[in-house]
Amino acid sequence: LSPDGHYLSVQMEDQKTGDHELAIYDIQPATPKLTSVLRMPRRQVPMNVVWSSPTELVIEKGESDGSLDRPKYLGEIISTDILGRHSRYLYGYERDRSRYVGASSGQIDRGWGRVVGVHHPGDGHFTMAVTEWDRRDHTDLYDVDSLSGRRRLLDGVDIGQAKFLTDDAGEPIFAYGPDQNYTYRVYTRQQAQWRLLDHSQTGVGLEPLAPSPRPGHIYARYSANGEPLALVDQAFDGSDRTVLARHPYIDIGAIEWTARPRQPFAESLAAGVPSPHYLQPELRDAQLYRQLVTLYPGLHPHFIDFSEDGRQLLFSLQGDRQPPVYLLLNTETGKTHLLFSSLPRVASKQMAERRSRAFMLSDRLVVEAILTLPADYHRRPLPT
Repeated sequence: LSPDGHYLSVQMEDQKTGDHELAIYDIQPATPKLTSVLRMPRRQVPMNVVWSSPTELVIEKGESDGSLDRPKYLGEIISTDILGRHSRYLYGYERDRSRYVGASSGQIDRGWGRVVGVHHPGDGHFTMAVTEWDRRDHTDLYDVDSLSGRRRLLDGVDIGQAKFLTDDAGEPIFAYGPDQNYTYRVYTRQQAQWRLLDHSQTGVGLEPLAPSPRPGHIYARYSANGEPLALVDQAFDGSDRTVLARHPYIDIGAIEWTARPRQPFAESLAAGVPSPHYLQPELRDAQLYRQLVTLYPGLHPHFIDFSEDGRQLLFSLQGDRQPPVYLLLNTETGKTHLLFSSLPRVASKQMAERRSRAFMLSDRLVVEAILTLPADYHRRPLPT
């Protein structure tokens, strides 16, 4: 969803050729209107797509090896506008000979580029992480103007292909990932300096998720000694840690977030059929989510994106017998309308129901089992 809530980017596949494309729709009319289509080269896929401004998108390119394999990132970054008239090649090894506008800058990129954050509100800039091919134990961060392609070096950290958490201004506040010795490291950035956190601060696993409304705090997934990952609110240095949700045997999985400033209001476990557990039921978006659960029994809502002002919400509904459908909701009026259906030819009545069961083995390892029932199981006895 674009920052102003007027446009929607949709990754699509041509059913005849199998080629991938990025379609931009104007969703202000009652029926979405196609604005432009960015067709990708053969076997290439638009992967991570973000809006750097209300009219400009930044896209990480990927490659698909077939329908069964997950597409892989190529380390190339391009941008386009909502009309599809100005596409630019911003980073990648084909920068000197790309067909995109603005590619012939005389600079050849020899590395992997990734988008790690955008500014809020969107001003056309985004934060890019780069790991060079001949320096694989280091990652540099750049501020990039998606319109001109100009870059400004922000900082770097000694982790190859590090992951980052940025604030609303696009400034990095956390870097994490395995080093060359496969030791998991977490850095926090304070006063323009990276500081390595030790094991007592990060535990076995710390995954920063989002800045917390509390100054100097973040939301994160955390495991102290190898137990299932919990959802926590903690200070940058690992102190003042509050556990928001945990389960004795299963990791915390999907998390539902409010509009900005983002706060987690519900979570579900990483195994089994999603069942929301509300963290802050008094929040407006939590109450809205609860209403959707009531309105659509048997389906699982997921909040995908909000507009910057929180008035427009893009969400999905899906279940065992319902392929995903995508809807737009005006949070002020409560009016909802359907945007798209995924796999509309699938007959819901022919879909099977799945039930999750968990078993603890003798070594206390919990194993999940999925029981799939025939579509007509309620009309005939099942084998025992």
